[in-house]
Amino acid sequence: MKFRTRLNNKTFKLHATMRGTFLVLFVLAMSWPRLWAQDGKIHYSTPLNYQKQGERIIVSSKMYLSGGFKGLSIYLEGTKIPYKAIGKDTVQLQLPLIGDNVELTIKRRGKPDLVKVFTPLVPADWSYFQEGTIHIIVSSHQDIAWMNTPEYCRDERIHDIILPALDTMRLYDEYRFEMEQTLNLMELLDEYPEKKSVVLDAYNKGQFEWGATFNQPYEGIESSEQLIRQLYLGRKWIKDNIPGMDAHTAFNVDVPGRSFQFPQILNKGGVKNLVISRFREGFYDWKSPDGSSIFTYSPGNYGWPVIFYKYFDKEAPYGMKALHANLKDWHDYYKKRNIPPHYAVMISQDAAGPIYYREVVKEWNNIVSMSDIKLPGLRHSTADEFLGFVNVPEATFDEIYGERANIWMYIHGPGHYQAIKAKKKAAVSLPAAEMFSTISAMINDDFDNYPGDDFEKAWFKAIYPDHGWGGLNGGVTDSTFLAKLSQAHSEGTHLLQKALKNITKHIKTTKKNAYAVFNDLTWKRNAPVSISLPSTNKTYLVQDDLGKTIPSQKVTDDQGTRLVVAAEELSSVGYNVVYLSETRKKPVRTTKQGANFYENDYYRVVLGNGGITSLYDKKLGKEILNTSRYAGGDVISMHYNGNGAGEFNQMKKPDMRRFDKLSLKNSHWKIKSNGPVFTSFECDYELNEISIVQRITIFNTIKRIDFEYDIPEWDGRKERQWRFALPMNAMEAEVNYESPAGVVTVGEDDLDMEPGGWSWEGTYRQRPKYIHPREVLDFMSLNGVEFGITVSGTVSVMDWIDPVRDARNHPVFQGIMISTHKSCHGMGPYYTQEGRHTFHFSLTSHESGWENGYVFAKEFQHEPWATKLENANGSGKLDTRHSFLKVNSPFTALSTFKKSDYDNDVILRFIDMSGKDSQYTIDFPWKYKKWGKTNLVEESYKEVDTRGGETLNISIGKNAIETFKIDF
Repeated sequence: MKFRTRLNNKTFKLHATMRGTFLVLFVLAMSWPRLWAQDGKIHYSTPLNYQKQGERIIVSSKMYLSGGFKGLSIYLEGTKIPYKAIGKDTVQLQLPLIGDNVELTIKRRGKPDLVKVFTPLVPADWSYFQEGTIHIIVSSHQDIAWMNTPEYCRDERIHDIILPALDTMRLYDEYRFEMEQTLNLMELLDEYPEKKSVVLDAYNKGQFEWGATFNQPYEGIESSEQLIRQLYLGRKWIKDNIPGMDAHTAFNVDVPGRSFQFPQILNKGGVKNLVISRFREGFYDWKSPDGSSIFTYSPGNYGWPVIFYKYFDKEAPYGMKALHANLKDWHDYYKKRNIPPHYAVMISQDAAGPIYYREVVKEWNNIVSMSDIKLPGLRHSTADEFLGFVNVPEATFDEIYGERANIWMYIHGPGHYQAIKAKKKAAVSLPAAEMFSTISAMINDDFDNYPGDDFEKAWFKAIYPDHGWGGLNGGVTDSTFLAKLSQAHSEGTHLLQKALKNITKHIKTTKKNAYAVFNDLTWKRNAPVSISLPSTNKTYLVQDDLGKTIPSQKVTDDQGTRLVVAAEELSSVGYNVVYLSETRKKPVRTTKQGANFYENDYYRVVLGNGGITSLYDKKLGKEILNTSRYAGGDVISMHYNGNGAGEFNQMKKPDMRRFDKLSLKNSHWKIKSNGPVFTSFECDYELNEISIVQRITIFNTIKRIDFEYDIPEWDGRKERQWRFALPMNAMEAEVNYESPAGVVTVGEDDLDMEPGGWSWEGTYRQRPKYIHPREVLDFMSLNGVEFGITVSGTVSVMDWIDPVRDARNHPVFQGIMISTHKSCHGMGPYYTQEGRHTFHFSLTSHESGWENGYVFAKEFQHEPWATKLENANGSGKLDTRHSFLKVNSPFTALSTFKKSDYDNDVILRFIDMSGKDSQYTIDFPWKYKKWGKTNLVEESYKEVDTRGGETLNISIGKNAIETFKIDF
């Protein structure tokens, strides 16, 4: 037993020793490939040390070699090359800086010990780009205020960006830099007017370029004329204020959205190029529906060469290597399209300063001059320069068309309702003020007092807010934006009232208590108009200038006491005079009504929980609403925890947390106002503990139903979204909505491609036709097989797809009322929007086709104005009804009627909304001497007619924007 024990112990010890030996051998065996992999590894000296040697440029290199240097020899492609031992395991040798892969052989005692492929730092084969140019475009992307408050960012732009850039240009003629918008130039010259000559000199040397637009807005919420004025206060301002200077490239690189008529606006404003991003890298011929286009370039994402690629952060050969790898993907693209071999690296970042890669450019081009291999050069350029090299007649570019719906739309309208509501109002009051101020000057034959400077200041405010809502200290930014937009509308209203009063002085009448009701639309119309009254118990009779009694009713609410008059046959771009007189007669009603139902010539309406539970169109013989889930005029409350902008590659949807809706509540309707013009019903609710008053107004003299929602005290609760809803009684419908200068049909006028480009959360792969909701101007129209509905409102974002998780298939119109989400800036605010809010929507139903609701929608947004004739003027030169402009089609939209900026001629701008090539007649009450066409910013003139007359016969192509200059 003992023997066995001893034997077993020895055996155990032997086994343990063997196990240890095996473990060591195993570790060595496993380590050997790793150690062996270090052999032949090459490092370059820092800084790189290279020189020309024969036909090659060689670079000093270090190679790791284990096993000592005895009997060591090194061969490059079979040719022995010298080396020098500089450490225990390292040799120094000279290797090619430029070239293709070559075989590097390490021999010991004449036998190959290691063979590997050596790849020179700079590849030799640049294929299509071998004689091309790499352009560094250094651009500072600017939100008005994102990095901090508007005042802070303005100061930073001037003193830390623009002035240092000008100083660099003074020292180095080859340096280039650009600011992406004209507003920044205005800011500079406002503080340093003496810098104008310095700026002009830098421009003339091709060193400093400025963007052709005033700023970089959300295009889809600019009215047609607001978007056009981006060029008036952009390129046109530059030309007018700095003679000899121009701007040919527009930028809007941050917002992932494009309005489908913006290419035409740029084209007809004298702009040559558009630079965008968050879009597939490349060059495009972006067309508008009229066939005009803008040459468009996208680098993919404007900030990524600075954040990720960093081509020029190290010595030039490293940049050459990285760019060569990138350009592999572009050889075929360029060659197939016959594009000259010019490639751009856009160095643009938020609030970035003037980066100058002087040493890298110098080193790069020195290597090019030293090399016998053809390599592309490197230079600083502006976008305008670069695109001028690329856009040559022999090149062809991909044609694209359509609206790229903006996926950041929750940030502005629902996130800043009061501000965008003011913007929409300014879009009406400012053009109307220009129109009637021009008419007033023509009546007086005197343009000396035309308030041109006042209009420029007001337009500045109307388009001042850009895409940078929120941000660091975003409460200051957002309140600044709100103030500017409110001031724009206020100033527009003041200028309008002044012009209307001046016109009324010339109206011939001997009667007292007369009011001129003004209409700024180009067609005759029936419309309700409000006339303010002193608080009184008196009843008034309203008659037109022919003695006909006009329906009216007195209303008293928190706006005061007013008389709502159902004005009839209002003159186009003109006025009708009405007269008020006291009466004891009670108005005659021809309607049927009860506590929860109403019937007039147009509709039978039943009211219930949440709004209208039945809406029957008597003219169409159709039930308009499907109220199985929502009432007509329902309000839906949902949870939303997105940030409205940010880096989503798709819009974040609201969800069902704390879902609520008005139709879940018991309604108790009461009649608020009742008369021959309209009847208004009212109901009080609580929706998620928030008080809301719902009013539904049914008009009797026009086919219109209004929905109004008063939230007396929104408490600012976070991550909530409220939506107004109208469920359409149709299984499917074509969706149409107004975009700047046109009407988009969803799926037909959308960009038909994946946009591409990059965000922090991935590539933008969603096709635009699937994006909802949409930025909308005056209306959205849903058109089924049997009928259509058109809705206009005070909101700017609308949807048509049921938002809940068990969505119904039928279309559900929604107006996004309010959304209290956080800014996408990490230190930005919540858009809580505390306080009182009033939302207004208006509905009509019609035969299928958006064209049948177009006039209704425009009329809702353009309410008439009533101006009292202060003194009876029996010798006035104007009749009691007068039209200053008549157009034979409402689909010739009048965008502007104004005094020319350069003389006393009149500028008229029309937009074809019909989508057809059309002939139109324009009638005036004055005789003109001659007229012609000008471009969108009034810088050219092509005479058309010198015969004179009172009627213009004009041709406007499909969806075209045309500007006319008329000498009266």
